[in-house]
Amino acid sequence: MNVIPLGERVVIEELQEEKTSGGIYIPEGSNKEQQGVIRAIGNISSVIVSIGDKVVYSGYSATKVGKYTIVDYKDLIARIE
Repeated sequence: MNVIPLGERVVIEELQEEKTSGGIYIPEGSNKEQQGVIRAIGNISSVIVSIGDKVVYSGYSATKVGKYTIVDYKDLIARIE
C-alpha cells in the first residue's frame, strides 16, 4: 500500500517496543509519545525532517492506516540521531 499524506502531515512507520527495560508491558492504546520512521512527507513549506529520519511524535491525534500512522507535522516532537 502506498500512502501519500495530504496537507501538512507525515506518514510514520511505528517502532514498537512491547515492554520497558524493567519488563513492564505497555498496552498499544496508551497515550504517550511514540517513536517511528518517516516514510512520506506531505505538502510542507519548511521541512526540517527527511524520509527515513527516526522521530518522536505525539500520538493523540494520529490516524492508523494499515502498518502506518499519519500525524500532523506539528505533532512531531524530536528527531533522533
